[in-house]
Amino acid sequence: MKSSYYKNLIFEAVHSSRNHPTADEIFATLKESGENIGLATVYRNLNTLAADGRIKKIVGADGAHFDRADFPHGHFICSSCGKICDFSPDFEDNIFKTASKFGFSGNLDISISGLCENCAVAGTN
Repeated sequence: MKSSYYKNLIFEAVHSSRNHPTADEIFATLKESGENIGLATVYRNLNTLAADGRIKKIVGADGAHFDRADFPHGHFICSSCGKICDFSPDFEDNIFKTASKFGFSGNLDISISGLCENCAVAGTN
């Protein structure tokens, strides 16, 4: 019972987040709300939820972040500071049509890495 309880809590924490939280950030949020949960439980459930396709795991320059998986979207990831921004590709239908020609089906999972505006202006690599 606790496993489902914690999995649901963690799922809701990811879905209610306005950013792309790390496991440590989700752990801190749940602890601040009074939950008696361990960091290992957070990591285990995040990885299970990602493997099940219920959330997305995004690996950036600063480690793993987690995001909603309930609508198709991609991510811009800064290769210097790790900033992650969502984007909704307007070419999604064409991607799925092309994929189906080759017998593929599935979920959209596009990540584009480069430098965010702040890092580009600062000349960071």
